[in-house]
Amino acid sequence: TVAHPVRPDVTTIDVTEFYDSQHDGDTAFGKGMVIYGESHADRSPCGTGTAAKLTLLHHYGKIKMNQKYINYSPPGTSFDAMLIKKEKIGHVDGYIAQIKGMAYLTGVHHFIVEDDDPFQQGFIM
Repeated sequence: TVAHPVRPDVTTIDVTEFYDSQHDGDTAFGKGMVIYGESHADRSPCGTGTAAKLTLLHHYGKIKMNQKYINYSPPGTSFDAMLIKKEKIGHVDGYIAQIKGMAYLTGVHHFIVEDDDPFQQGFIM
């Protein structure tokens, strides 16, 4: 059963990250792959996945607050990250992560509305 701490409407797992983490002195690092949808993989280190991974690693005592973590993607790009603040989210502990890295555009999408479209303001099903 999936139970989101503040959004009861979230009842499914839509994104999964497989990862391995290690330590080298004061720096922790790892490599992960994010899978979403039916067969899609993220080519980046995934900012959301990095934040979630940091929270999990901290929960299990693998990293400390403000400890640098380098998250590598399958092709080798990376994000530098650390947990910088603890906060309550609903009834559970949450964290604010600081993440630095580059993201690259791979496409652009534009919504358009034609003048004679009968549903210019949308519709309700």
